[in-house]
Amino acid sequence: DETQISAAEHFTIIALESYWAETQRLRGGYIPFPRRSKHKPTIINPELETLLGEFGVGLADLPVEQAAFEIGQLYTHALPPQHRAQYGIYYTPPLLANRLLDKAQAAGIRWSQVHVLDPACGGGAFLIPVAVRLIRDMQGTDAVMIIRNLQTRIEGWDIDPFACWLSSVFINVAAVKETIHTGTLVKPTILTKDSLISSKRRHNHFDLVVGNPPFGKIRLDPKTRARYTRSLYGHANLYGLFTDLAVSLTKPNGVIAFLTPTSFLAGEYFKALRSTLWKEAPPISLDFVESRKGIFDGVLQETILATYRKGGRRRNTNSYVVHPTITELQITKSGVFNLPRREPSAPWIIARKPDDKDLIGITQSFH
Repeated sequence: DETQISAAEHFTIIALESYWAETQRLRGGYIPFPRRSKHKPTIINPELETLLGEFGVGLADLPVEQAAFEIGQLYTHALPPQHRAQYGIYYTPPLLANRLLDKAQAAGIRWSQVHVLDPACGGGAFLIPVAVRLIRDMQGTDAVMIIRNLQTRIEGWDIDPFACWLSSVFINVAAVKETIHTGTLVKPTILTKDSLISSKRRHNHFDLVVGNPPFGKIRLDPKTRARYTRSLYGHANLYGLFTDLAVSLTKPNGVIAFLTPTSFLAGEYFKALRSTLWKEAPPISLDFVESRKGIFDGVLQETILATYRKGGRRRNTNSYVVHPTITELQITKSGVFNLPRREPSAPWIIARKPDDKDLIGITQSFH
């Protein structure tokens, strides 16, 4: 496994270095590639190395979010399948990441003012478009100030040090105009850490906590189980723990925007998590992702894009069905969702199509 992981990193670096050089050339300047100090080159045949370099060059005309996704796909698909599954390494396509950020913006997030965290940032699927939005909103501002804001307003944590490095490199690509102008690289706050056990001091700290956390059942030691006990009932699932963590890390009136499986909506093991959200962070908007074919290859669970308000009022919530195509999202409003009135842990019954609303109204009257 270690050999294959090292090879996956090396393949990615070859493509990324070519991509970096081409994006710099297209901008008419050059900042040296931020090499990874711990990188151990793998011996590969010259033909493959040429192909990887050409792949990187070919991505330079794409939006940075799409280029990052394509290089992220190269990395994740070269990893051992069991390693990828164990750590939930499935990077979010730009269409879905931007839809979730649009929902956060609709909830009041302002990119030039936000302090944002992705506690499972991977290769930067959310942090990169956040950087793009921050730069866009700060156009006309001094380049040094833009770089400073990228370093202080955007934060990412991940257990994978290589993924953290990828996030940092691509944030610099997003800021290529500013880095060439100043001659300095952005040094974003991207930290290699286990978010679930090392974030106590950051509670109530962020305006927006966003991401696509890993999922899967996990055995917890007594200390970790005690820490997340308010949201646990029976078996623990990683994404449930990350959702509870996000609630803790977000400022009052801040926003949580997560892409997760839908199993928490009605699953018995998630009844305590539903109760936590009911009491502390009611939903603002919910999108069902209708089709995952070609979107999250190898992921069988149905997924949902959800935004929540820390300390918000329990109110009517719009629900949508989102169908991704190659170039766009087809979005249909499916109904209006109300949290259970009497029982915080009761299942959330949400319309998948407009015709469901009458049946749901009858069902919700019992909760």
